[in-house]
Amino acid sequence: WSWRGVKRADQTPKVGGPMAAVYSTELARAISGLEPEETEEWWVMDEFIEELARYNRKNPKKAVTLDEVIWQDYDWKENSRLMDGVQHIRKILKANGFSADTPQVLVGWNTDYTADNPAPKSFLEHANYVAANIVEQLNLGKEGIARAYLWPFDWDHEYPNIAVVTMPYPEQTYGGEAGTWEGEFGGDTQTIPAVTKYCKRPKYAVLEMLKSLMPGRFVSLDWPEWSTIAAIGVRDDGQKRISVVLVNEGDSAQVAAI
Repeated sequence: WSWRGVKRADQTPKVGGPMAAVYSTELARAISGLEPEETEEWWVMDEFIEELARYNRKNPKKAVTLDEVIWQDYDWKENSRLMDGVQHIRKILKANGFSADTPQVLVGWNTDYTADNPAPKSFLEHANYVAANIVEQLNLGKEGIARAYLWPFDWDHEYPNIAVVTMPYPEQTYGGEAGTWEGEFGGDTQTIPAVTKYCKRPKYAVLEMLKSLMPGRFVSLDWPEWSTIAAIGVRDDGQKRISVVLVNEGDSAQVAAI
């Protein structure tokens, strides 16, 4: 009904889904630690695409489109985390009669937080993870992600060190009674301490560095599959230069040469 309402009013907007927190049911179960029988009624990426295809087969005259596949990824680990998600979704789309090239939109990704790696990292480590994630997205090429959005917290309380910048604002308290929207997490209140100054984090510098590559065009780079180093290169014919950015996705230092 939502799809019909939007398309009836205006054919221009794209309608997508399912805004899943991870890219597959199998991954969601692995992260949750729940048994399969405990997740039979889950509605994740696989179920959404399969059910949409089933509806279209039963109702060919009322078939709906899937203009974009929208997902989040809170299991950012290992070197192929994004490629695994992109390839899985392409496979599910094709198996259910949708175009494998349906644009994929990644929303709300927050650097490296995972169920088994919740420990806060340093400013520089977070900046490095952001750089690695963006470089990997760019290296996915035409079969990759159409758009990706970073959720840039502007405080360092609940998720220390993750902000791109911190913005001044007074102390705030959130929460409410259990059963209400404000008390979604059991009614507990949470106080966000006051932020007293505007401050740019190393992550800001990373984004500025990557922005400087925009005038160029991609050049092909090769590096060993086992390496935790990711790289991206662009050629700027106007400036007569090639710029290469190297990022280390691992936890230990690496020596690299171009």
